[in-house]
Amino acid sequence: MKKGIFYMLLAALLFSSMEIALKMTGTSYQPLQLNALRFLIGGLILLPLAHRQNRDLPRCLPLWEYAFYGLTGFVCIVLSMTVYLLSIRYTDASTVAVIFSCNAFFAVLFSAAFLRQPVSRATSLGLAIAFTGLFILMDPLHMGGDALGIFLAIGSAILFAIYAVLVKLGQGKSAYHGLIPTAYTFLLGTAELLVLMGLTHLAPVGDFLTGLGLEAFVKVPFFAGISLAGLPLLLYISIFVTGLGFAAYGLAIEHGSVTVASIAFLIKPVLAPVLCYFILGEEEGLLAILGIIIVAVGSLVITLESFRAGRSATRRTSLAREKALD
Repeated sequence: MKKGIFYMLLAALLFSSMEIALKMTGTSYQPLQLNALRFLIGGLILLPLAHRQNRDLPRCLPLWEYAFYGLTGFVCIVLSMTVYLLSIRYTDASTVAVIFSCNAFFAVLFSAAFLRQPVSRATSLGLAIAFTGLFILMDPLHMGGDALGIFLAIGSAILFAIYAVLVKLGQGKSAYHGLIPTAYTFLLGTAELLVLMGLTHLAPVGDFLTGLGLEAFVKVPFFAGISLAGLPLLLYISIFVTGLGFAAYGLAIEHGSVTVASIAFLIKPVLAPVLCYFILGEEEGLLAILGIIIVAVGSLVITLESFRAGRSATRRTSLAREKALD
């Protein structure tokens, strides 16, 4: 469990720098294009490391695993990330970012329902506290945009929670471990996204999207906007935020649980404004600061409970081994 918490904290730190990095890119990349580039580069970096971790196993995975990671890539990259981008079209990006953090709540519900992972009273209390803080951060009385953007943001959070549960299910059935799920999810999901981007160049698809008011998603470029000056930032987003961030998230699921990994998205609304203050000089209002403090308290409660549960599980395992030796 200690490893799970460590990887969760690393994921939270890397994910929290995402908005800063995106803001620094400006309008250099179309959103779908940036998603394709960052997941492709991240996947290519992680793939050799993933197979090195599993050097005792065949390099070719069983056919069902390729199909499974095609599914996780479709749910995470094609569906969740695309819906996330669409939601930003209809409401404020800051509102979407906070709502997306609610995937932690859905992940706990889905893991309890499908993975039979118990939810303790302390975890429930921590979630209630954290989501009270998220509600304050979202500031519904002054929320920009309309209901469609909020609905899409919630949909994106639900899809990402489904992805987390799928990863845990796959880890339980696969002989491979470590970075394999993240690397193949990235590469297969990117391949699917590239097909989708290619379709946007077809006239009927372009006309359909234009009719929906989604001109920004018509004729999505593949490599336009890439420059030598902007390459370091693109590599940071791809390798660190996306590659290592999602890898740490997956390892947190493997060494901990879906609940432990999801705490990263409760820490992100706390840590991101702090990083924005020191790096970009952006300041938050009193209401936002109050929400951040409440989210921090809820996240701390869940983290401490996860640590306690991990120690209890280790103690039970040790006692069982001692009895077996006796």
